[in-house]
Amino acid sequence: MQQNSPEQNYHQEDEIDLKELFGILWAKKTFIISITTAITLIAGIYAFNKTPIYKATALVEIGSYKFHNTVFINNNNNNNNNNNNNNKILIDSSADLSKKLNLLFPKTVTSKPKKLNSFLEIKSTSISVDLAKEKVKKTTDYLIALHDKHLNKTKVELESIKGNLVYNYKNSQVIGSIKGSTIQPKINLIITVGFIAGFILSIFLVFIMNAFRKEDDKTIA
Repeated sequence: MQQNSPEQNYHQEDEIDLKELFGILWAKKTFIISITTAITLIAGIYAFNKTPIYKATALVEIGSYKFHNTVFINNNNNNNNNNNNNNKILIDSSADLSKKLNLLFPKTVTSKPKKLNSFLEIKSTSISVDLAKEKVKKTTDYLIALHDKHLNKTKVELESIKGNLVYNYKNSQVIGSIKGSTIQPKINLIITVGFIAGFILSIFLVFIMNAFRKEDDKTIA
């Protein structure tokens, strides 16, 4: 007579347990669907009724200029002098400018993008995309006007000095346009999380109710 090994018995018991668990869940499928649907609907209602938050973002390139000294045009070392003097000079330091704008415009957040020393990113949030854009535009308008004044003053001062010529100068400018987007609520994410949470909770409740039922059966017996 052939006897099952302990390993075979373990697999058979495991298979029976899985079938029993599946049977319990299948018997309560209506309860599971109801709980899952109810929580998903609650999550959906919450998501659609939550006050939306919008974000506006602008990428600003800091203005710059170059200058060279024309006194050395006829000098034999003209090329060397050009190499030394033709480097681009930023109107302002992005790090210092970021700190200054954050103090002047607390309703916006100004930061320097990584590895982009000549750029600034200006952000703002509001319950309206137009309001968020307006806050960002107020900051960029101030920055552009400030740098335009500074650039013109620098140009006049340098060119008033004999032999100095400013060229390739440009003011700070917004790259592209001020972009708006919704950051809250993430409707699809909230509904998905609600569905998953409802499904897990319904399964948990089924097993809890089944455990209590078995305890009641033992008590009656």
